[in-house]
Amino acid sequence: MVTNAVTHCRASHPQVRVILALDGTELLLEVSDPDLDRLPRLHTPTPDEEGGRGLALVAALADSWGCRQERYTKYVRARRETRVPPAPRQRGDSAEPGATAY
Repeated sequence: MVTNAVTHCRASHPQVRVILALDGTELLLEVSDPDLDRLPRLHTPTPDEEGGRGLALVAALADSWGCRQERYTKYVRARRETRVPPAPRQRGDSAEPGATAY
């Protein structure tokens, strides 16, 4: 997503913004750039085409993805559920007998 924003943005000296956040067990990646006229779309490239597979990879790896436009910025985001282990127990925390702390 970042490579697409940098490569395909048609603005002079664009500023690409990247947000990577973990909300509970959900990972969010959001990339924004000022090229409002070109929203991303899935493309089925021919076997000989050099590019055109980036968004298909995002769609295959993410649980959901999408885009939105605001007045000066286009946003593309992808979300994926992760398997984040529970936080380690701190010294002094009570644990069940026989339980193993991470």
